[in-house]
Amino acid sequence: MPRPRSWTTLYRRELEKYNRILHLTSSSADIGRLIEESLYIRDLIPEGAVVLDVGSGGGFPMIPIAAERPDIRAYLVERSSKKAAFLNHIKHLLGLENVEVINEDYRRIWLPGKVDVITARAVGHNEEIIRHLEKFLRDGGFFLIYGDMSHLEGKGYGVEVLEFPRVKISRIVPGKGEA
Repeated sequence: MPRPRSWTTLYRRELEKYNRILHLTSSSADIGRLIEESLYIRDLIPEGAVVLDVGSGGGFPMIPIAAERPDIRAYLVERSSKKAAFLNHIKHLLGLENVEVINEDYRRIWLPGKVDVITARAVGHNEEIIRHLEKFLRDGGFFLIYGDMSHLEGKGYGVEVLEFPRVKISRIVPGKGEA
């Protein structure tokens, strides 16, 4: 059962308040659009999934998804201690008991188990992220990467590029296609 949409008002207010100090998004970013684009993947995540989000920054895409999907468990990985503190603040403010913030570089994280989905938005080095974090995926797990990653098709990955208004999101399945 989704939480009431009032979370968006609180989240937007806190992003606007702290963005000037922490640079959570670009100063010209449309926060409403970022929330909307985050929710594009909400229904692509299986019920009860465990999700790892890399480079969480201001919380996109997983804070909006966790607010709408209390059935999932989300690990938000952010190497900046100030941004991780912001994420923890938002977690508590919105009552997101299904979120855990990990203040660490993704190359040094430890998880208690495997995950179903790994997400990344505006992180860069997506191929490195995929190669390094693939070991954390359960069998049948996949990546949801904002951007067109079709060049990985046939290089040991199956890639489906999903087109939404103003953004492409790649669903990447390791072990598919020619190695």
